[in-house]
Amino acid sequence: MPLVFPKTTGGGTIAPMSPILAVVWHFWIAVILSGGAVLALIATIAAYAAAVSRTRYPKR
Repeated sequence: MPLVFPKTTGGGTIAPMSPILAVVWHFWIAVILSGGAVLALIATIAAYAAAVSRTRYPKR
């Protein structure tokens, strides 16, 4: 598969992203980061609960 490079504006700089694509891009990055933060919070709470109950009810 050949490499495809973005068009340049002449001075060797990359053409800017259209404003609507920037808004959509930031929206989806926010969704991914928020989801990851929620999952990390749930994992932290679950690990804490497991650690606390392990010391309270040890294996026999």
